[in-house]
Amino acid sequence: MILLVWNTFAASQSRYESNQTYGKFGVGFIAGAPTGLSWKYRFSHENALEGAVGFLPDNGIRANMDYVWHSHPFSNHQFGLDYGAGIALGPGRTIESRGQDIGFGVRGVAGLNYLLPNAPLDLFVEAAPTMILAPNSRMIVEPGFGMRVYF
Repeated sequence: MILLVWNTFAASQSRYESNQTYGKFGVGFIAGAPTGLSWKYRFSHENALEGAVGFLPDNGIRANMDYVWHSHPFSNHQFGLDYGAGIALGPGRTIESRGQDIGFGVRGVAGLNYLLPNAPLDLFVEAAPTMILAPNSRMIVEPGFGMRVYF
């Protein structure tokens, strides 16, 4: 039993010292569009599902989810590049009704992230060109930055 606990501790320490992620699930905050809760689930070192739920500047609520690929094109492997595609949902206004309908869009996302040394935290900045399909079609770019802690 002691050997099993020691082996588990040693494996977690070596992972800790090699600056890899500390868990598959990260949760934190995002500021931008939207501003609120950010999360990321890593399927592997290269693939993840990430999303956010929060408020927009006009007090609307927005939720988005993206499938992203993660690469390390830089010599410092604590920096990473994420890119992918996803969907966005939230209230939308139509010119005719001036009311709110459910809005839907597709989006691309590209961003940089930085895994802090000796801590299960990452910092990120991203930009997401989004094509709103309903209720009115238009193109927007949604910026965001934030931090997540991994479990």
